[in-house]
Amino acid sequence: MAMILSLSIRDFVLIDRLDIEPGAGFTALTGETGAGKSIILDALSLAMGHGSDRGMIRAGQDQSSVAVEFSPPVSHPVWSALAEAGIDASPDETLTMKRVIRRNGPARAFLNDQPVSAALLSEIGDLLVEIHGQHAASTLLKPSSHRRLLDQFAGNEKLLDMCAATHAAMAEASARRQELEDAHAEAIEHREWLAEAVAELSSLNPQEGEAAILTERRTLLMQSERVTEAVREAENVLEKSGVEDALSKAARATERICRLPGFESSQDTLPVAARAAAEAVERALIEAREAAGAISQLERLVDHDSAELDGAEARLFALRA
Repeated sequence: MAMILSLSIRDFVLIDRLDIEPGAGFTALTGETGAGKSIILDALSLAMGHGSDRGMIRAGQDQSSVAVEFSPPVSHPVWSALAEAGIDASPDETLTMKRVIRRNGPARAFLNDQPVSAALLSEIGDLLVEIHGQHAASTLLKPSSHRRLLDQFAGNEKLLDMCAATHAAMAEASARRQELEDAHAEAIEHREWLAEAVAELSSLNPQEGEAAILTERRTLLMQSERVTEAVREAENVLEKSGVEDALSKAARATERICRLPGFESSQDTLPVAARAAAEAVERALIEAREAAGAISQLERLVDHDSAELDGAEARLFALRA
């Protein structure tokens, strides 16, 4: 058990405000029947996490609260229980348990001002206080406390510490083993992935600079497709426009003008203009024919292979995947 430093009761049953500081040694609460001794024990039981009832709230009040402060020794098992529950508490400080009952809303429990469940408060309270009364069950009747009581009676504190240390070491070793097993499994998985990657690369057989060469070739093939489209458009336009036929007819017409009597060698303005027009039309006809030939030659020079383009793109995708 642990020494009680103080007990503070607020608005509990008939008690308005009560602060008790037992002090060191044995403390006895005496009084005639109905003086409130049982109410104080009920308040202490409430702070220990035992059953709560809104009927415990003093008439006319919205809530009731009970807080009790302990000073457990460093070796007391309550500190390990608090640590296991994740409660911030130090043996260098006191331990305060508090219970608040509200007329509207659920009851609340606190350990060192940290919200906890009533079950945890009760578990910690059973380690600190044992209440015996006409209708209160003894801790001896709780099987969960038997081992702790036997160990305390037998003075097995050192053995318990050794057992706890051994268990902690085993847990740490088990965790380390699990880490190693996980790392080993991950290494095996990584090795299998590398083996697959190496096999895929071997099958792919990439060559130095191959990606750059394929990229350039792919670009040319894609441009050649556009060139082919443009050449065919130019050929269609020339064919539909009938430029050569029109220029041929114009050339024949101007030639007839130049062969008229007196036009062939005359230096008058009209004959000279007629010969100039005939020459211009002739040059235009020659240029038109050369343009058509050049376009045809361009089409023959275009190297467009859809299958090669598809192959280059597929190879590039495989190299970059």
